[in-house]
Amino acid sequence: MSIKSFHIFFVAISSLLFFFIGLYNFNQYLSLRDSSLLIYFISSLVCTLVLLVYGKKFVRKIKNIEHA
Repeated sequence: MSIKSFHIFFVAISSLLFFFIGLYNFNQYLSLRDSSLLIYFISSLVCTLVLLVYGKKFVRKIKNIEHA
């Protein structure tokens, strides 16, 4: 696996992890009504979006670089 493929894989897995952590925190917030869980939910979704934007920019930038 090339470093390019690993990087794309790692960003995708990290995005999914942040997304599911956000869903978990939102479900916990609905049952417990603890405001810190709502903050964790929002921050997880922001991190998910940032990683997705970063991944998209990385793919565009690396598109022109050939494998060694």
